[in-house]
Amino acid sequence: MNRNHVFIKGLLVALVLLIVSGTVVFSFSSFTGSFGEIFRESRSFWENLYSDLLREKELEDPDHEQEEKEEREKTKPDKNKKPEEDDEASGPGAEDPPEYPLPANSIYTYTELVGDLHKVAQKYPEIADLESLGKSVEGKSLWALNLGRGNRHILVVGSSHAREWITTPMIVEQINTYARNYHESSNHYHEQHEELDQFSLKQMLHHYTIWFVPMINPDGVTLVQKGPAAFPERKYDLINMNAPGWEYDFHSWKANIRGVDLNRQYNVQWEETRRLAETDSRRKVFIEPAWANYGGNHPESEPESRALAQLIRQKDFDLVIDYHASGNTLFWYYGQEDEQLKRDKQVVKAISDYSGYRMERSEVKKEPNTTLVRWVVKEKGITGVTIEVTPFTSEMRDMDDLPEALEANRYLVPVAIKALPEHPR
Repeated sequence: MNRNHVFIKGLLVALVLLIVSGTVVFSFSSFTGSFGEIFRESRSFWENLYSDLLREKELEDPDHEQEEKEEREKTKPDKNKKPEEDDEASGPGAEDPPEYPLPANSIYTYTELVGDLHKVAQKYPEIADLESLGKSVEGKSLWALNLGRGNRHILVVGSSHAREWITTPMIVEQINTYARNYHESSNHYHEQHEELDQFSLKQMLHHYTIWFVPMINPDGVTLVQKGPAAFPERKYDLINMNAPGWEYDFHSWKANIRGVDLNRQYNVQWEETRRLAETDSRRKVFIEPAWANYGGNHPESEPESRALAQLIRQKDFDLVIDYHASGNTLFWYYGQEDEQLKRDKQVVKAISDYSGYRMERSEVKKEPNTTLVRWVVKEKGITGVTIEVTPFTSEMRDMDDLPEALEANRYLVPVAIKALPEHPR
């Protein structure tokens, strides 16, 4: 169910309840003689509900926390309880847990990624280099493939959220497309798009180096795809951290293997965000390890986010693209002004025109948060955009969703580069 459908249904429900309550109050008042007072109270209640619905509609967040709030109610996990194998539990995750590992033809694994990246590096050594940025909590290498030989740098990140691993094979397809076209000395890198025809991808990669980090959260992705049995020493902790009612179903898991959300790990508006998490029950930001939204004890507490942040500090990036998978939306505005606003809006509009994704409205007021793109925009002055490549969902996508996402993103990175100021023509 998309955002507009949820909003419209909410308004309709509120209207129906208003009519019903008015009818009931009218009948009751004929006996009590207090119709006016009761009706005014009823009317005030439903007007407040209507206002709340409007407020929810206006809130925008890269992770669609308001939509997810309507999908499931979360409570604090009991960290002290170790469930037994035969424990009875309620909810869809307990009653009908998925069979792990998921079918091989429906997923794209970390092992496949490693193999594909090494193939690219071996096949195109003149243009591609592969390196590890560090290790995940469970010791998996955090691979980065850089494509190009230019002194200007672009960063593309995927799978910050475990359930959004569909962004990884999409990025790998981008890598293969750009490397192949460079190798073949293609004059034009996408004949089907007139706005690109006059620009050579090979020339672009002489001026730019594109850093691809297709899977920054390999442990979380493995959990989503293979279940808690893939981490036997952590199994019970993972079940306890998962969403109540979904303990044995990890399709919606977003965090890393320690229950820290890697897209809540960056040193921007940290204290404000923590205060909101502790005082505003409406916000779904956990203050202890969980399946999603817990930012950790301090910025960059996790090796995955720390490795990515260190790369950003080392390189002078012109653009950071953080791929996610829920909403078909571009999140980019974090209070930029003047030339920075003009620059960023120009790039994001080019992305929107190419992909068809909706640009977030710049007039929407945002609450503090500690996401990657917010950090690079506000603290580093870099053009940044969070790109949601599929329609809204609170669960993971599978390989059937790849073609549609790829169609809107295959040449998105060159389109964005072309829109940057002082791009070599």
